[in-house]
Amino acid sequence: MQATQFDSETTLTGNTIRFGKLNDRVYITDATIEVPNTFHNEVESFAKEGGYSKIIAKVKDAQVLPFLKRGYQIEATVPGYFGLQDAIFISRFFDEERASCDHMDLSDGIINEVQNVDLWEPGSFSQPVLFRKCNQSDVRALSKLYQLAFSSYGSPIGDENYIINSIENGVDYFCVEYMNAIVACVRIEYEKDAPNARLYDTVVLSQFRNEGIASALIFEASKYLKNNDVQFIYSVCRASSFAINKVFARLGFEYGGRLINNNLVNNKLVSMNVWSQKL
Repeated sequence: MQATQFDSETTLTGNTIRFGKLNDRVYITDATIEVPNTFHNEVESFAKEGGYSKIIAKVKDAQVLPFLKRGYQIEATVPGYFGLQDAIFISRFFDEERASCDHMDLSDGIINEVQNVDLWEPGSFSQPVLFRKCNQSDVRALSKLYQLAFSSYGSPIGDENYIINSIENGVDYFCVEYMNAIVACVRIEYEKDAPNARLYDTVVLSQFRNEGIASALIFEASKYLKNNDVQFIYSVCRASSFAINKVFARLGFEYGGRLINNNLVNNKLVSMNVWSQKL
């Protein structure tokens, strides 16, 4: 399989993986590995031949042992995500530098501080805003919003065709609208084999920050998902950002761990914290 700049997908022994040179990793997207021995041999060969420095998976806890035997390490846990089973984020590094977090003390300090904050309560804003699910007519506005937020990313998140394709493949975009303009958004990806969802790529225009917009956006998106029978949600956010970690803590999310040097954001690999909540 030819290496690509942005993340692409392929199948190995019946399981789907995502891979790309910007994130410099292979991501195993299926929670259940059907033929473990064969799959592990194939995915490790794939990663080594492609020169990727990390493999990461989110799997059910019953699947963890074969990973551990092959040198993977548990990075984060979402308790009860798959009913009686937890979701385990487990990774293997092929580069010692990739496995080391430069800002561990800072990130740990942020977690210690935000877990003592008061819970968020809905309030009013200085300007009237609308929370809603986006549709195809919003694609251009979403493209501009994400282009402003990310100069580089593992997927072409600001590309209109990419947004259209993601919507057609079941991804939801939930936004904040002010005077007919989208000023904040979060993407929602649904789990294939559980009534759960991931919230990710949260972005708020700079002039609307520090007003509680991000907290309200995640709160309203969570309500929307609960009303549509989603039972569990999780999100990942930059470990070095006090503001976004505070948002999840104040909304009652549970901290589950840290994915070391996991995503390319604005030309730098960054570590991501995992937060989850049962709806």
